[in-house]
Amino acid sequence: MTDESVTPALMGEISLEEVGKEMILRMNPMPLTELGDIKRNVSQFRQVADSMVIRNEIDLVEAGKFLTKMSRGSRELESVRKGWTKPVNDIKMRIHNAYMEHEDEMEAIQGIVKGKIQDYDTTHPMEIAVGEYKGAVVISNTIDTEYGSVTFGTERHARVVDFAELPDEFKMANDKKLEDAAKSGIAKVPGVEFYEEPTINTRLKPRRA
Repeated sequence: MTDESVTPALMGEISLEEVGKEMILRMNPMPLTELGDIKRNVSQFRQVADSMVIRNEIDLVEAGKFLTKMSRGSRELESVRKGWTKPVNDIKMRIHNAYMEHEDEMEAIQGIVKGKIQDYDTTHPMEIAVGEYKGAVVISNTIDTEYGSVTFGTERHARVVDFAELPDEFKMANDKKLEDAAKSGIAKVPGVEFYEEPTINTRLKPRRA
C-alpha cells in the first residue's frame, strides 16, 4: 500500500459541541472515493499474495519487501481508523466516567444492605407469612415490591482443598506461565514439551523526510 493510498482527508472531523442544554456530536463524512481507493488497493495486494511463488532467494527478498510494504499499509489504515474512533471513544469515556462513579456508589450501597441481610438468618421461610407489609408482598422466602423482588436462598459453590486429589478433568494448565517458561529458556518442566516454531517478524522504519 503506497503512502498516497491513505490521505489526511480520510481522517474526517469529529467534535462534541454544547448547544444550550444539548450535546451535539458532529461528524464530517468520510470521502467514499478515498475508501474505494483503499478497497481496490487491498484487493490488488490480495491478488499479489495469492499468486506469489517463492522458488529462490530473489523471490524471498521480494516477498520480504512486499511484507514490509503491507505492514506499512496496515499501520496507515490503523491510524485512519483511530482517527475516527479515538474522538468517539474519548467522548464515550467522558460519559462513561461521569455515570460510572455514581453507579459504583449505588452498587456499594446495595452491597452494604446485602451484607446486613446476610448477617440476618434468611435460610428459613419468614414468619411474617403470606400477605402484604407496607407495599411489599411476602411469600415464604421472597419479598415482592413494586420495583422487583428479592429472594433469599443458598447457592452451591466449590473450592479446591487438595489439588493432588483433584481429577484431571478439573485441572487447567497455566498457558501464560508455560509460555513465560519457554521464553525464559527453562530446560525442563515435568509433563511439558518445549518445541520451536518458525517466526516471521516485520519492523517498520521511520518515514523518509
